Amino acid sequence: MHDLKKQLYRPDEVAALVRESRWTVYAWIRSGKLKAVVMPGGRLRIEHAEICKLMSCHSKNTH
Repeated sequence: MHDLKKQLYRPDEVAALVRESRWTVYAWIRSGKLKAVVMPGGRLRIEHAEICKLMSCHSKNTH
């Protein structure tokens, strides 16, 4: 189970938290809806604060 105790998350972890596919998370990153940090080697990570913003917005749009 994923929780919000870490500072940086992989796209697949974010997908599990918001119950979307990782491809949706990548689309949100490409569109600018979700900001990601590019790590050495080109790997993407999402900051804790960005996930909180996304979860707040996502829950408002699904209810």
